[in-house]
Amino acid sequence: AESMQGQLQKVVEKVLSDQEKAVIVALQSAYWIVQEDLAISKFGNLIDFLSEVECPEIEHLKVGKTVTYDSDRSSSEMISSIATIISRKIDDKLIDSRFISILLDESTDIATDNKRVMGPIALT
Repeated sequence: AESMQGQLQKVVEKVLSDQEKAVIVALQSAYWIVQEDLAISKFGNLIDFLSEVECPEIEHLKVGKTVTYDSDRSSSEMISSIATIISRKIDDKLIDSRFISILLDESTDIATDNKRVMGPIALT
């Protein structure tokens, strides 16, 4: 009975490990979509492409028939999570700084709308 329990534990750990790897690939894919300034609606197509080229981890995103983590909504939630983590790291760095410099800039985009950007710089 102990050996069966040990084997079951190894199988469960492998399944979790494979799913974790799949989630990491999905997060990296969502991040790439943002970096390339592509529409979030392309996320599903990217996941389909990774599946077609047999990316080994991607098949584990499909947890069930209705749960696949390859939708626009999933990618939006992943991107939001990544943004939250980055914002927290920036906030922590600013809080820990003795001095802060604030830079302001204004530019015009393609639609000729003025955009103002404010960027803090932490000085340590």
